[in-house]
Amino acid sequence: MKYSRHSLTLLATALSHLAFAQDNNNNFNNNAQIPTTCSNGFESRSDTVFLALPYPYDAVIPLVSDFNNLSWANISPVTLNGTNNTPGTARAFSFGGADFIQTLLSYDKPPSPGPFVEVHNSAPVTLSIPPEQVETAGGKTNFTLWLDSLRFEVEGVCEGRASQVNWTVSLCSDGPDVAKGMLHMVHTGFVENVGKLLGGGEFEGCEALGGGGEKEGGDKEGEKKEGEEKEDEEDEDEDEEDEKDEKDEKEEDEDEDEKDEKDEDKDENEKEDEDEDKKDGEKKETGSEEKKKPSQSYGEPPHYRRWVA
Repeated sequence: MKYSRHSLTLLATALSHLAFAQDNNNNFNNNAQIPTTCSNGFESRSDTVFLALPYPYDAVIPLVSDFNNLSWANISPVTLNGTNNTPGTARAFSFGGADFIQTLLSYDKPPSPGPFVEVHNSAPVTLSIPPEQVETAGGKTNFTLWLDSLRFEVEGVCEGRASQVNWTVSLCSDGPDVAKGMLHMVHTGFVENVGKLLGGGEFEGCEALGGGGEKEGGDKEGEKKEGEEKEDEEDEDEDEEDEKDEKDEKEEDEDEDEKDEKDEDKDENEKEDEDEDKKDGEKKETGSEEKKKPSQSYGEPPHYRRWVA
């Protein structure tokens, strides 16, 4: 009997799941077996989820950074076949009615602000298609998918007061669009779970978080280096000198204004004195003229005229 490539893939997946289930020592040797090509009815897709949490990097990382702990995603238990957080180690767990086997490819956990980066793949698994999506999926009731890589990244943002969580996945599936939509929803829900565990706050922007926390790079806000403190002191001295200069200029301007006002008052007083003197002079002249005015002319009275023959 001949089997198609697809049937062989599903058979290998089922056998790996069976081997895992029959291992009573909670150990397994079947790391994620990833097909080398995405063909024969399978198509590739990629998806990215970007979400921010209003909690610092150092609060998020302890919850999500262990390869053997997925309780923050409501997944438990998780079994390893090797050393935790070590590339090459595989983990197995059940989720959504299916058994998953994922192998850690790379792991980096630096201090704040990160980024923390974990990359793993995932072996082929068959999942049921929700009834409301069966028609959209062309009548299919289930689909198979595997992940070439899933990059999980956490980085401190907003000067350390918040965290940016990124999921970037490269998948292969015979129901690629359904698989992509499902993974996007699942990964978004995982991040929301972390937010609930830390208090349920919603990220509304860096400004809404106010001050405090650690800056990216590890420096705490409010702490300044010696050179920065010296620069601040010099700036304060310059500001004080500028204020003093402004005050002196203001006082000089006020003195000049006061002097100008006095000069104006003096000029007005002198003008008033001149006007009064002028009025007095005019008054005296008018009185003299009135006194000098005769009742008749200065000629000889008519009865004293001499007749000349």
